[in-house]
Amino acid sequence: RMPERQRFTIFHEFAHTLFPDYCDFLPQHQDADKEAADDEKEFENLCDIAAAEMLLPADDFGADLKTLDRLGFEAVHELRKKYIASIDATTYRLIELTDSIPCAAIFLVDQKGDHQGRGPLWVRNCSKNSTFKFYFRPGVSPPPNSVVVHCYKNGVETTPPTKETWWINNQPRTWLVQATKLPAMPDFPEYPKVVALLFPSGYGKK
Repeated sequence: RMPERQRFTIFHEFAHTLFPDYCDFLPQHQDADKEAADDEKEFENLCDIAAAEMLLPADDFGADLKTLDRLGFEAVHELRKKYIASIDATTYRLIELTDSIPCAAIFLVDQKGDHQGRGPLWVRNCSKNSTFKFYFRPGVSPPPNSVVVHCYKNGVETTPPTKETWWINNQPRTWLVQATKLPAMPDFPEYPKVVALLFPSGYGKK
């Protein structure tokens, strides 16, 4: 495993010991929690929250965000190197602690499963801040000409922010979209392959 991913996992497992009843739950990190009971899922989520705070402290990370001229994957890559964190953990934290502008991150997989749509990518999960009004349901496909697809098919590390229109709940919605490739996880084929950041279409205009 990559060192930055190992660090989050170590903090997650350490967080287990912060709860007096931690021995009642078996480790359910990664994809194992799909079949877990609701209380186990809640416990694992709490451990993820604690791990994020230990790895990417809110006060320090939030202060760093305020020094940035612009949010995007350039900022994510800069911050993940500083905190020695993974792209996905840093992206989640950026979304969580950004309150100055509506933004969301969508994580996409190339495993169709029961998903409908043409692919080659499908939304696995969506993370958004409180001011981003829309939600991407699992299984939604991006437009075929999206930078998300371009990033996946052509192995592009990070795309430029591009204005795109996506159809959500049968209605067109336009955002500024930027995508970056996630490291391969051979042991977890359902792990996201690409993550995209979405901002208002006019973001960055002066």
